[in-house]
Amino acid sequence: MKFAGCTILLSVFISLCTGKQSFIIRDCENPDNAAVSLKSGSVKPYPVAIPGIVTVTGSGSVNRNLTGGGLDLQVHIERYVGFLWVTVPCISDVGSCHYDLCNKLSEAFSAKGCPAELKANNVPCTCDTLKPGTYSLNAQKFTIPELSGLYSWLASGDYKVDLKLTDRATKKQVGCVHLEGTIVDGNACEGFLCSIFG
Repeated sequence: MKFAGCTILLSVFISLCTGKQSFIIRDCENPDNAAVSLKSGSVKPYPVAIPGIVTVTGSGSVNRNLTGGGLDLQVHIERYVGFLWVTVPCISDVGSCHYDLCNKLSEAFSAKGCPAELKANNVPCTCDTLKPGTYSLNAQKFTIPELSGLYSWLASGDYKVDLKLTDRATKKQVGCVHLEGTIVDGNACEGFLCSIFG
């Protein structure tokens, strides 16, 4: 009887720690320092399936010009494993890594231009187009491709992510966003027919 009680208590504790009802997105920067502020954000459906399609809605502001000395982005990712939050290491430029944000954005978008989902909402995607102002993303759909090879193990689990933005000229943190949520395998088969047909 004691064992059953302990098992129930442990199950409740685990569900409270990991069972979120929605993707958490919040600003974690001191408002007095914030050059970049997140006003709101949501990701649906939840949990997020990879591969899959998500609808992203959000609003944020750039409070001053940041392009002079460049921007550094520190990404810290933790994954829930067993009973512990474990840091995902930086492997092949993916994971808890440090990035020169402006260079990364230029590599990704300078030649091809901003993705249509951002263009439709006038949201800049490179540092040279990043101007002070308020930007909103209104229920835009994004396709998340299947993760293959080395990254496939990241396609499911509970995660916490901190994104910290630093102005390289002043060495001061100017923005911070905290994310928490669950990712599931979008290829996973569900329901009783899966046990028959796989």
